Amino acid sequence: MSRTIIIGDIHGCIAELKELVAILKPSSTDTLVFTGDLIDRGPDDSGVVKFLIETQSKCHLRCVLGNHDEKFFRWLDYKEKASIIVNPVKPPEDSNWERLHKELNQDELNWMRNQMEIIIHLPNVDTTIVHAGIPAHFTRHVPTDEVFNPITIKNYTWLRNTATPKQRDLYKQLLFTRRVSSSGYPITLEKQTDKDAVWADLYHGEYGRVVFGHAANPNIVDYRYATAIDTGCVYGGYLTAIILIDRNTAPYFIQTKAHKSYVTSKLQDYGN
Repeated sequence: MSRTIIIGDIHGCIAELKELVAILKPSSTDTLVFTGDLIDRGPDDSGVVKFLIETQSKCHLRCVLGNHDEKFFRWLDYKEKASIIVNPVKPPEDSNWERLHKELNQDELNWMRNQMEIIIHLPNVDTTIVHAGIPAHFTRHVPTDEVFNPITIKNYTWLRNTATPKQRDLYKQLLFTRRVSSSGYPITLEKQTDKDAVWADLYHGEYGRVVFGHAANPNIVDYRYATAIDTGCVYGGYLTAIILIDRNTAPYFIQTKAHKSYVTSKLQDYGN
């Protein structure tokens, strides 16, 4: 029996990741997918990347691009340009990108650039995986066929080098959307209020069920057509996996408890 296993945001929590994967025991018939934000805040970013590269020899492994991952690569792009004296992309306070850059070789960095997709659709379980969310603004402009049958893999390299300005604007929304306006357009974090709708409240299943991370929550949150599985491991919560068998079998969850709180808690309860 093949399984689709989707694991929430890791944020450098290598010990918890190894524990969870040891429990899951993915095999060659399984698909293992990660919701992005492999790095920042936790203790061992490079260890997470190296472990995923190692694990892909045991199963079919895929990963979506998170907002932290994308910002790291924008920073790295500028860093690698000798003509740039001052890098305009500033690392978050809870990151150590210089260390990560030194600890990963070029093949490992290229793996991240090319392996981490912006959106993944899995037709056998009628499920789409993104890092943050799919606002109604995106569904109005991107036909389902572009998501279900992509001509090209939409990874960081595509986003940076090939995407049109309109595509770049639309697809980057999948990396950061939490709350949206009444018209379904993403609201920037600093302008959001608790009165604004979570994107999943306005999502009607255009791309099947969506599994996502990004907005750390103390609990798994189920919406009508979406499931949020970032349960704040790096904040002392849990690392969560949702396991899907097929379209007709109810999913189930497996979690590992964080060994400690690596940073001050920012867990927010978004309800459902």
